[in-house]
Amino acid sequence: MKGEKKFFLAAHTCIGHAPYCVCYPYSTYFSPPPPTPPNRFTFRWPFDRVLSEKEFTRRTSVREWPLLFSQEINLYDALLRESDEWLGAILQTIRRLDLYDNSLIIILSDHGEDLYRKDLAYRYLTDYPYLTSNHGFHVWGDDSYRALLAIKLPQSKNGGRRVASLVRSIDVAPTVLDALGLPPLAEAEGISLLPQIKDPEIDPHLSAYSEAGLSLKSWFVEGHRPYPFEHWVLFQYVDPESLHIYRKEEYMGGFVMTKDRALRDSRWKIIAYPMEGEPLPFKTTLHDVERDPTNLIDLASSEPAALAEMRSRLAPFIGADAQAYGFEWYWQATTTRTIEATSAPLGQQP
Repeated sequence: MKGEKKFFLAAHTCIGHAPYCVCYPYSTYFSPPPPTPPNRFTFRWPFDRVLSEKEFTRRTSVREWPLLFSQEINLYDALLRESDEWLGAILQTIRRLDLYDNSLIIILSDHGEDLYRKDLAYRYLTDYPYLTSNHGFHVWGDDSYRALLAIKLPQSKNGGRRVASLVRSIDVAPTVLDALGLPPLAEAEGISLLPQIKDPEIDPHLSAYSEAGLSLKSWFVEGHRPYPFEHWVLFQYVDPESLHIYRKEEYMGGFVMTKDRALRDSRWKIIAYPMEGEPLPFKTTLHDVERDPTNLIDLASSEPAALAEMRSRLAPFIGADAQAYGFEWYWQATTTRTIEATSAPLGQQP
């Protein structure tokens, strides 16, 4: 690469992804001494029961929960340590090849992770116990959506600056093009972050959209629209020739329109839940992300102007999918919902 004029290199590790398989010696760095927990090296997911009972469940007792939850965080910390060492090795190699100074380097993750938190809304919206850390099951809080983003410009211009305002993964590509002096993408929804990098006081007041992935019915609020399939395994099939796994097209519309969705800015977050009914009604809750980061208190009834504004900004995302799959939808009337926080010890159900 050193002899080339320009080059592009992308590396994706997946080390910190569920199910958190930790190798030696990282498994020894944060785990407690013997007796070790049952999930010493990875999540303890009993897939035989997932298939037979068509639901996630643990073969564990309530007494094991504090140990399991603590160990999940230990596993995640160990994988972050391993990822950090791999990143360090890559950067050292770039320096050794005398490529560092003139390189544009971006370090990012595709999503965050919902580690155990006793104050998250799912603890109260359903009587389904917390099972394991992961991502994509719900849109409460910001843990799944708070992702790493670090940008090193050529010659380390503006190095050491931190942008505090909300930015998004869709802003990465426009930033790269801007930094390289290339024209912007014609249909890009993201913006270049170079102005903020040069002056962190600039706040373009961005909004970030998010949606749940393939969830489970146990995470749904009461009255939630069900999936068009009985179990997520039935949503997929294996191509006999390529052995690739695909999702069945006949279920795609029903699946997409069953996703919980959210839009947030620096102050407000709106969450939309697809409910049962035809046309498809969406129930919405509104949250103050500064005072209520885990989305426990619904302000939809007391802040009608903010609700209307956030609905108008979220509507195009729902509308595009509804049009693509032939659904009619509308906003359901708001109701007040306030969830009291709990001081329950780790692992206990309130």
